[in-house]
Amino acid sequence: LEDHLSALERTLVGRGSSRNLTLVGHSFGSMLAVEFAARHADSVRRVILFGTPVYRSTDEAIERIGQMSALAGLTARHRWAARLICLLHNAFMPVAARLAPLARRDVPPAVARDGALHFWPSLRGSVENVVLRHSIEPAALLLGGRVTFVHGRRDLITPVARIREVARASGAHAVETDDDHLSYWQNAARLVDEITAGDEKRQ
Repeated sequence: LEDHLSALERTLVGRGSSRNLTLVGHSFGSMLAVEFAARHADSVRRVILFGTPVYRSTDEAIERIGQMSALAGLTARHRWAARLICLLHNAFMPVAARLAPLARRDVPPAVARDGALHFWPSLRGSVENVVLRHSIEPAALLLGGRVTFVHGRRDLITPVARIREVARASGAHAVETDDDHLSYWQNAARLVDEITAGDEKRQ
């Protein structure tokens, strides 16, 4: 987690973006966005989180990830299987990156290609040390109304009822959609515009 947050901070500083920030994240990125915002609350105006994983134990995280697909469940439950799959994937990565847009027509080609570019330390380190062991709830509680959860009723990564519960407890906002975990991109720009409408007038 610290590695990811440090990289995010370096990126923002490098772009001259250090005040009045609106952070938007999806899935693993939403975990990073809300944690970064909690640590830099004076710099962050709003956080918009799409498809946020919200788990209260490692076992729950593994179960939910397993519902996404058999492959996802295998990599979350068994280190040896994840390692083998990753090694095989990396051996064919150049081909996989070219073929990914054909296999994943439900996302833009650039996203499909990018999804094929991973390697073992990144994959396992992020899953094991962040997704399976880190709860976003304390950060959401700290930020309260600055957080907006956008969550699909077909998103198996977290039941929408859990998102409602966290939003009520923290004072965050919740926007429910008909998305699954990978379809938010189709309406994300419109939703972000709607959520942030009027921000400049209120400054």
